Amino acid sequence: MADKKQDFLLYRKVELQLENMLKEGVLKKGGRIPGERQLSEMLSVSRGTLRNALEELEKRQFLLRVPGKGTYIQDTGMTVRNIRIGYIFPEPEISLVYQNYGNYAINSEVWRGIMQCCAVRGITVSFIPVPAHGSQEVNRKSFERIKNECSGVILPSREFTELAELLAEEGFPFCFTAKVPSFPHVFYDVEKGVTTAAGKLLACRCRSVKLFSLQSNHLSWDTWETKVKVFKREFAAAGFPIPEENIIELSGQETGILEKLRQALPENVPLPDSIFTATPIISFALLHIATERHWKLPEDVQIMGYANNMNMRRTIPLLTHMELPHAAIGAAAVDNLAECLFSGRKIPEKTILEATLIQGETTI
Repeated sequence: MADKKQDFLLYRKVELQLENMLKEGVLKKGGRIPGERQLSEMLSVSRGTLRNALEELEKRQFLLRVPGKGTYIQDTGMTVRNIRIGYIFPEPEISLVYQNYGNYAINSEVWRGIMQCCAVRGITVSFIPVPAHGSQEVNRKSFERIKNECSGVILPSREFTELAELLAEEGFPFCFTAKVPSFPHVFYDVEKGVTTAAGKLLACRCRSVKLFSLQSNHLSWDTWETKVKVFKREFAAAGFPIPEENIIELSGQETGILEKLRQALPENVPLPDSIFTATPIISFALLHIATERHWKLPEDVQIMGYANNMNMRRTIPLLTHMELPHAAIGAAAVDNLAECLFSGRKIPEKTILEATLIQGETTI
């Protein structure tokens, strides 16, 4: 996934550079672009990257390849536009529920993906506070502000479905970075990701597993129920059904999570073959307990995490985990809006990405 994401950004970089060359008169509409060798030197990219980028631009009808003659900028292709995209965020007075949820904050993974894609696309992005679950009147005021400030908006969660209904009625471009089936959205294949996680533990000869999550009222991302359903299905199919007492949802918020986890894993009870944690905070607490109790990983127990948090790549020992593509989700949402605003193309009803298994030291 990392390579694909990097390719995505390189393609956008090449596209933006070609647009700037068009704007500055270095290239002309309908004119032939330089050969690959010369162009790769001009843009400081490898010929392989350039070739892939040109193929992408041809698919988008920015370029036209004529066999035996060269590649031309289409008359109906690239034009430089100034556009601004808004990223919606709940107003501060109602956003306490989001304080410990990284995807909503500036410098989060989704926001990072949005910023990166906007940078290479030459798009301006604004961070706009808007009330969630607003009344009809509040949503109308929010829409008027959005319409005056932006060409399109990204909505982060289901809390904004009422606003999305108004945006859809008005024909205003928008895209969710959450699974909201009735509206255009970018997300990842939750069931496939969890299936990969369960399959990995089974392949590591794990015959028992404990599943841990943290209770949450959050509505945007994949549900604990989906994870439990998939794990039950996969382990049962392998002949190792998961007992209900091994499915644990810790109560409350993140404070005190270490003590709650200690209580859920009493020292006098044998460890399962594996432990799956659905949130980063439980993963970090579990590694702390492993050190505290002198567990040998992965010999005593195999541990797998599941999160987008980049700190998951910095644990000692390195935690095996499913890395969720939230930065790529943010970038894809911008890309979908840009295609609509630049080319008039309809925003896809859904764009589905994939989670990636990161092999660490906590599984065999």
